Amino acid sequence: MENALFLDFETHMEKGYTLKKMSARAYVVDPRFRILSVAIAEASGEVAFYYVFGDGEHSLDTAHKRVARAARDGKWLVVHNAGFDALILKLEWGVEFDHIFDTAGYVKHLGLHPSLDNGAMFFGQKKASAPEFNVDSLRDPVKLKEMAYYNAKDTALCRLIFGKALLDQSFMLFEWWVLDKACRDNLHGLRIDRHRAEEVAQRFGERRDQLRSRLCREYGDFDTNDLRRPKKVIAYCKERFDIELPCLDRSDPEVVEAKRINGRLGKFLALRESVISWEAAVQRARKMAAGTDRVYAAARYYGAHTGRFSGGGRDAENVNVQNLPGGKKGYEEMALLRGVIVPEPGCSFVSADLSSIEARVTAFLAGERQLLERFASGEDVYSWFAEQVFPGKTVAKDGPNSHLRKLGKEAILGLGFGMGYDTFFARLRTMDDPPTEDTARRIYDQYQRSFPHIRRLRKLYWTLFRYASQKGLNSHQNYCGFNHLSDGSGAGVVVGLPTARRLFYRSVRVIPDMLPWGEIGDQFWYADGYACDPEEKTLVRPGRRKLCSDGRHRYVVYEQILVENIVQAIARDILAAQMYVLEEHHQVPVAFHVHDELIALTPECTCPHRDTPLPKKTNVATLHEADCRWIAGMRTVETVMSTLPLFPKLKGLPVGCETNPRIRDRYGK
Repeated sequence: MENALFLDFETHMEKGYTLKKMSARAYVVDPRFRILSVAIAEASGEVAFYYVFGDGEHSLDTAHKRVARAARDGKWLVVHNAGFDALILKLEWGVEFDHIFDTAGYVKHLGLHPSLDNGAMFFGQKKASAPEFNVDSLRDPVKLKEMAYYNAKDTALCRLIFGKALLDQSFMLFEWWVLDKACRDNLHGLRIDRHRAEEVAQRFGERRDQLRSRLCREYGDFDTNDLRRPKKVIAYCKERFDIELPCLDRSDPEVVEAKRINGRLGKFLALRESVISWEAAVQRARKMAAGTDRVYAAARYYGAHTGRFSGGGRDAENVNVQNLPGGKKGYEEMALLRGVIVPEPGCSFVSADLSSIEARVTAFLAGERQLLERFASGEDVYSWFAEQVFPGKTVAKDGPNSHLRKLGKEAILGLGFGMGYDTFFARLRTMDDPPTEDTARRIYDQYQRSFPHIRRLRKLYWTLFRYASQKGLNSHQNYCGFNHLSDGSGAGVVVGLPTARRLFYRSVRVIPDMLPWGEIGDQFWYADGYACDPEEKTLVRPGRRKLCSDGRHRYVVYEQILVENIVQAIARDILAAQMYVLEEHHQVPVAFHVHDELIALTPECTCPHRDTPLPKKTNVATLHEADCRWIAGMRTVETVMSTLPLFPKLKGLPVGCETNPRIRDRYGK
């Protein structure tokens, strides 16, 4: 607390010029931008107010000098929404702090919606009423007083929340580091090769135009303006193919069956999907080409309920680094979009994936020793499982029966969270070489027989969740604690993870849910805080959110979602801790991360073979010189990501990683 500076800016707003419609960066660099006031406090001292018409000790110039001095002294900057306040400091005042704490991030860590109002109410306080945000209002002594109180109150609330975080033992050292890093990285931005983005956009556009022309040639009676109008497409399918489709979801069993029966229908729908996919890829590439030379606010700390990062959104100029296409079969060229992201000058990328981390964590929690031992030995688990389903067949990646390995992979990764047979079969039928129903049933049944402890884990966790929620019973089983939560936000459940972090399910309600064919029984729904805006447009899948009569949005949780939340939260903590170890213990900076993939920065390779063309499958790692710093960095990444960090309760969980031994001048596979 003694080494922190707390700050909150208030800025000019007008119709059409607000943060509700603009990214923070676009808002700050706009010619209309103007700082109205700023409230600052250091340590436990009084909050000082500075404003645009202030003289002497109340002037913005005085505030600027005070903040610059604090940054030089190495103090922490504490704000609520670093993507705004810290951005103003950087762009307007040229001040950058070495360390930043965003209280909005800590509020999300508590399972709350990240508004300051939510955080304040949780700790028994309340935000002041918002004044007028314009220059003229500050000439009025009454309105100036309202602004001063409002501004100072927000700064005081930031200090309150920061103090609570200091006392929270579940908010561990590496979590402070991850939040600080996210704030600084979002301000620094990821380097973008805009020229490459323009080339990729043009290439994607040509591919889209080819497919659109083909669609027009083969289905001349279809209006391509209706490509994204499901009702129009369904009506066309009825008229052209005499088939009534319930929807256009390619995983829907009825749609899958209709495409199987009528190949012409399947061909039309596949062509339509291709045109739409390439159009979306063109738009993504154009956004990256039209922006600046960097993507800012690329990763949102605690973007999901599990704590995992998310990307995109208004502040990232709608460029979603976390969701760039990987180049699946039929769309291999789309992976070129990843190559638009490039390392800092003089550096190269090293990327490493945590291998099957979710399947490993699920097996660990359930106590599936056989599966854990095979993961620990480095065996190809997907091939091993496929051989259990198809006795007598040898299965290998990129070798004999590799198509069967893909089925084994779908089972290991998909069925661990409790996917039902119908959903599993529908998923398999979307593959390029879909299995028969008998084969799908064999795979499903073999999984259930092979891993009974995973089935029991789901039942156990769900029972403990319901008991904690409805009966107030606390328990600890299979590395996780399920405790009744009653802290004023409404009775709920807090799940204690073996990483010492917690998942909150607040204000749980049991609501009978209805489907078109009738009631499906009670479902559990949880809220995310004290103050929920009924007009808030949170993007979630249909059926996963509802607005309740108390004005709160609630999100559904059931057996499969609960286990998935827990597993993904643990996987997220492992990756975050490995990032911390890499940077703090080995001085290998992490450029960014995507789900279970970490992309590190290492010094650029200067070995003689650097620009020598090599056969595709050549392992260039064996051709580097002994003192190559790029190879040293890659080996460090491999070592750290193959080691379980920091969490003694996870002892026995085998982790491993996969790295690409080729030099990476761009992001991509």
